[in-house]
Amino acid sequence: MRTFMPFILLLLPLFQLAAADAGAVSQVRKALMCTCDTCTMVLDVCECGTADEMTASIRGMLDDGLSTDAVIQAYVARFGESVLAAPTKEGFNLLAWVVPFALLGIGSVFVSLLIKRWTANDPGDGPATDGRRESRSTLDETVLARVEREMQELGI
Repeated sequence: MRTFMPFILLLLPLFQLAAADAGAVSQVRKALMCTCDTCTMVLDVCECGTADEMTASIRGMLDDGLSTDAVIQAYVARFGESVLAAPTKEGFNLLAWVVPFALLGIGSVFVSLLIKRWTANDPGDGPATDGRRESRSTLDETVLARVEREMQELGI
């Protein structure tokens, strides 16, 4: 067993390199879309033949010494930004990240103001503390008396 220990220690960096390589391949696969015409899936979950070819190409680029960012940029240069799984967080694409949250915030403010307005105009069942309840009932009685008087004048 002791004779194999140095041999195992020499091979350990190779296993770590393979694990790091698998992590880099996975990172690139999660950042890219499959380029086949039949699916619109992220490369990491796609199981078509094109995904296998792209994965082999990514592995080859990484083995040649390119970084994950360089591989992603190579695919963007070849297929355009549509190959990215998520839009970049710069320039015009920044709107894709900001606008949904801004609209959610604006909508929340609008709904809360609308609810406050509805509850402020609701007379409720109990007496109002600001005197609006009494003035409304006086107005209602005045209008009702006028309607009854006009109906009597018309003979209805």
